[in-house]
Amino acid sequence: MLGTGVRMAQGRMVSRLDAEEPAWAAALPGYRPCTEAEHAGFPVAFWMSTPLIDMPRYLRYLRDRFESAGGRVELGTVRDLEEPDAPIVVDCAGLGARELAGDTQLRPVRGQHVMLENPGLTDFFVEGGGGTEWTSFFPHAERVVLGGVAGVDDWHTEPDPEQTEQILKRCIDIEPRLAGARLLGVEVGLRPGRPSIRVESQRRGDRLVVHNYGHGSVGIAMSWGCATEAADLCDRGRIGVDDLG
Repeated sequence: MLGTGVRMAQGRMVSRLDAEEPAWAAALPGYRPCTEAEHAGFPVAFWMSTPLIDMPRYLRYLRDRFESAGGRVELGTVRDLEEPDAPIVVDCAGLGARELAGDTQLRPVRGQHVMLENPGLTDFFVEGGGGTEWTSFFPHAERVVLGGVAGVDDWHTEPDPEQTEQILKRCIDIEPRLAGARLLGVEVGLRPGRPSIRVESQRRGDRLVVHNYGHGSVGIAMSWGCATEAADLCDRGRIGVDDLG
């Protein structure tokens, strides 16, 4: 989709946890079995097609769309859900909802990505079910995003040089062209881990609060569905809010 940062891409999905390909794989768009050489040492490997998202471009697209619809973005610090002067407050604070909503089920799941200049790659590679460490790389026009790790209850937000080297080694072992690519940067983020996503509404005095957080590592995959449900909760609660006001 032009201008959104989203494109259809093909790539390999692999796994070291299973000896046989899952039954659902053949139903995926663009599915075909990998050749022996394409397995890259993994017992399960197949090709598929899926949307691939260049996140900085995608977030700019979403912001432009929001502002074109009349929305306004303001930067600031909110210390309590009672603080915003609005009849309806939507809590999409991610890990911040641990404090704002008092939700102790939220836990940080630390991730680290390595960005390299793209040496000409177009196909992605992703290892499923890799636990706390896995191999993945996602090519975009000017860069390739390499991963990944998942550190549960790890609040550390500085890049770990040892993890950077491990990520580079795992990915270069799969795709040697990455070895000569220029390092663009290393990014660390804290995923909002939770046993289940929270999308629900509650009354707080004379206002309606709609919670939408706890998406962990599937935020993009679940974003439009959860946003639709959160908007429905706002609409269903709006009558009661109007009655109060």
